Amino acid sequence: MNAVLASPEYLPPADSTAIHVAIIYEEFLSGARAKHFAEQLAEGLGSTCPLAESMWRSDMLECPSIATLAAGAAADCDYLILSLRGDRVLPPATRGWIEARLDGAAGHLACVIALLGSDDGKSRVLDGNRQYLRAMCAANRVVFFSHAGISPAESAATDFSMRRGMPAVLDD
Repeated sequence: MNAVLASPEYLPPADSTAIHVAIIYEEFLSGARAKHFAEQLAEGLGSTCPLAESMWRSDMLECPSIATLAAGAAADCDYLILSLRGDRVLPPATRGWIEARLDGAAGHLACVIALLGSDDGKSRVLDGNRQYLRAMCAANRVVFFSHAGISPAESAATDFSMRRGMPAVLDD
């Protein structure tokens, strides 16, 4: 099923000085994919909204002090982008961090965006991670969008068609 974002309630307030994005990624290429996506998001929202981003590698969330720093950076974000391997189960530390961020996030977090891919672009993306994230977002009344199947190696060449700051079509 595809979802098209065409409703302004997903956008940050017009008086925002910046679009705040927190990115959790698994490896360099998935981080580059998420950074590219965030830049396209900011561009789609217009030049009057600069991008303020923080990036955190998911395996570092196992360290309590780093997880706390990442949580502080993500506390006021408008968008949480999760650029993760979709061909394996999320590690417990990453799941716990995501659950803690979503608890009570309704009202200040515009949406969670999951970019799920495989390391080699050939492995099948498991639907379990997407279903888990969708359920967590639904339970916390946070909007969820996902895109599965883009390999990190292809992400730099992928040109997202922007409509109101989000890719025109995302899997949902």
